[in-house]
Amino acid sequence: MWIIILGLISVLLSASFSGAETAFYRTPRLRLKLDAISGDGTARKLLWFVNRPGIFISTLLVGNNIANYIISTATVIVVGLILPDAHGLWVEIIATIIVSPFLFVYCEMFPKYLGLYAPNKFLRLLSNLMFFFMFLFLPLTLILWGINQLAMRLLGGKHNEIRLTLGRAELSQVLDEGHSTGILFEAQRHLADNIFHGSKIIIANYILPKPNYPLVTSNMKPSAVVEISQKYNLAELPVYAEENFNSDELYFLVGKPIKDDFGELPIGFVRLVDLEIAARDLMDDQAKQLAQLLQTELPIRSMAELSFRHTVLTAVILLQTLNCSFGCIIDERRSNLGFIQANTLRDILLNSEKTI
Repeated sequence: MWIIILGLISVLLSASFSGAETAFYRTPRLRLKLDAISGDGTARKLLWFVNRPGIFISTLLVGNNIANYIISTATVIVVGLILPDAHGLWVEIIATIIVSPFLFVYCEMFPKYLGLYAPNKFLRLLSNLMFFFMFLFLPLTLILWGINQLAMRLLGGKHNEIRLTLGRAELSQVLDEGHSTGILFEAQRHLADNIFHGSKIIIANYILPKPNYPLVTSNMKPSAVVEISQKYNLAELPVYAEENFNSDELYFLVGKPIKDDFGELPIGFVRLVDLEIAARDLMDDQAKQLAQLLQTELPIRSMAELSFRHTVLTAVILLQTLNCSFGCIIDERRSNLGFIQANTLRDILLNSEKTI
């Protein structure tokens, strides 16, 4: 009788471990954090598990394997008692035939279904049980967790990237649910989707080549740069220090497209609207003092330097933080690769029809 009771308890535990694994990945972390902040003790326990997924999953694997082993052993013993004259091999075969469909339906499919469609309730119901078995299986769990960490180091696994990917997927799910319930508009959901995509795409795909811009040096007059800007129909132009060029060839290079093999970094950039103000001598005192400090008549603005490995989202944040609308893309040697405009990057995030 005791073996039957032990087998039934193992069935319940196996079902709990299987369903808890699915529920763990389906439960929104954001909801757990909000519940934990409000003082929910159960949510705090689950949040502790969420922040240590390796320990939780190791506990489930150990528990599920032990429960399944006990179920198999109990089934073999019961079949052996019912068929005492059967050969040992046949007892194991019959036990496997009897228990396999039962385990598949009631220890795998059904609990995973509950964990899929009611993850929060399922985890809350089993939270204390999971903590109990975590401490019970702690020696085995730590071994599995250590092997997992070692494998990730040897194979080059990036744990933080995996967690970020899972976090983005969860937040996307929350936004989709908000849109389906009418809390978020379609444009807001598209913006969130584009932001997630922008966090994966590097700005190297959107570099504006150097030959797209004519050469402008710091010793030029604002009126002359205005003419060049209007000729090329550009609202922003990079400015280079005149010392970077030979005086003999400077006359032939000014106003012409920058050579692609020219790797010098610009000292800043100018805007057409600022040039118009400077050409008409309407600059304020602060702008005049800055121009004098730079020993130039041009209203030069500071230019952000962005790595070609930066993502679109990172570049937008940096440009916005620096209050800069124009950036220079550099490589590891701080060589000029090209330019980027903040408006172009913002369009990528705001335009829902743009594929990135």
